[in-house]
Amino acid sequence: VEDENLITVERAGELRLSEQVNRLLPIWPVGDQEMVTFGAQIRAALAQSPRTMILDEVRADEPESIAPLLEGDSGIRQIWSFRGEVDLKRLRSALGMLARRADPSQAEKMAQELVQRLPFVISVKRSRGGLQLRAIAEWQNAIGDQTNFVPLWEAQDGQIQRTGKKPSHTLNLPEDFWSA
Repeated sequence: VEDENLITVERAGELRLSEQVNRLLPIWPVGDQEMVTFGAQIRAALAQSPRTMILDEVRADEPESIAPLLEGDSGIRQIWSFRGEVDLKRLRSALGMLARRADPSQAEKMAQELVQRLPFVISVKRSRGGLQLRAIAEWQNAIGDQTNFVPLWEAQDGQIQRTGKKPSHTLNLPEDFWSA
């Protein structure tokens, strides 16, 4: 992704990115400066029509902030990060609840939009001074409107391992990549 096509909305400005990346952060009210929330910065980023948007530190206590990302016909590639320990089973429920709470008047539509716009969930953990891959999972369609959260790679005994399941979305990877 070229820097001019990338916008980040960050809670704390901790991402290590090129100086050319357009970065938006919440602004705290100081003196005459009015508060600009995380959600307001998301809307400001969307107004710039980026090709890719990274959200750093999406939180469950502000579900309305993600509503604009799940509405309309957006072709924006979205990458969201969450902080904290991740259990894939609990994350599935938490993401569904977050999307439904973003706009309760159209809860199921919001949940389906989240699945469509964020088809993969990648879990990393800070370990030994770096990041360690913990899991890769994919939202896959099941029967009817049901969606399954399918782990493709999981940490077992401290090592990341393939689960033997394949993605339903097309990826530009060699076929033997998914072989156990």
